[in-house]
Amino acid sequence: MRFSRGPARSAARSDVRSVVATVSAILTVGTFRISCQGHGLSAICSAAPVSVLAAHHSPLAPLGVLSVLAKGHFRCYPSPVPLCFDIVTIFPGFFAGPLEHGIVRRAREAGLIETRIHDLREATHDRHRTVDDRPFGGGEGMVLKPEPLFDTVERILGAPREQLPPRTAIVLLSAAGKLFRQETAARLAGLERIVLLCGRYEGVDERVAEHLATDELSIGDYVVSGGELPAALVMDAVTRLLPGALGNEASSVNESFSAAAGVLEGPHYTRPQEFRGWSVPEVLVGGHHEEVRRWRRRMALEKTLRNRPEILESAGLSEQDLSLLDELREAQE
Repeated sequence: MRFSRGPARSAARSDVRSVVATVSAILTVGTFRISCQGHGLSAICSAAPVSVLAAHHSPLAPLGVLSVLAKGHFRCYPSPVPLCFDIVTIFPGFFAGPLEHGIVRRAREAGLIETRIHDLREATHDRHRTVDDRPFGGGEGMVLKPEPLFDTVERILGAPREQLPPRTAIVLLSAAGKLFRQETAARLAGLERIVLLCGRYEGVDERVAEHLATDELSIGDYVVSGGELPAALVMDAVTRLLPGALGNEASSVNESFSAAAGVLEGPHYTRPQEFRGWSVPEVLVGGHHEEVRRWRRRMALEKTLRNRPEILESAGLSEQDLSLLDELREAQE
């Protein structure tokens, strides 16, 4: 058993060991991550007996994920193959920050993902380590050459694009790509390996998009200096959808752009109940769960109508939602 770093206490370690040692039911297939909530403790058990005092199929059961509850403190997720991110960049030092914080760091420590950074310049063969050149036909800027990108990806995967291993994606981050959406993140989360190609300069030789990449993705209708920030964004969005990455499985179910919600997430409030004369809506402190649910749905629809009305067309709204929207539109007039 391997424990991750964290403020774990010896008592918490003892609890985890007792779960593994006490046998009321045994799971022995694959690799399991045990997390002790409230103690910052996680462990990896490879094909080891794991005691299960109560077990149930989680909402992620269609993905083959069994959520195991033991003594009310532990969740155990089979993770036989961690999702591997290979990031190809000319600035490998850029990712020291994104990989060492938040959900991505915890997922790495728990064995849910692996991250490998590849310096594109290592695939060059001249003393200047040249990765770009002037565009044919003239124009502004420089273009990333195809040779180092093809060579790097083929070295990573051990095969040319035509022999791509199953459940593998090669993603070119490009302002000219398809818009990266939540459903794209969910699709990528079902893979075993994702190679992220970080573009730079004026762009990337089009033969990379046509003959190497399986996906060409853009993070929005704007231009950034390179693909490093988009790659970090894609990695975060995909990682948080992996079973066990979030402390609460429901966290990713009802948030903005999720399939369950269909619309933007509604507003949130916390203490203090009154701040500078602005009070928390009374419905949220009244304790009536059904009223809270209806209020949150109404406010989610109102925020979507105000900020992103275009996504309502494909949101799959119920008759009650449509009725609420009619009321909200009338109130705006």
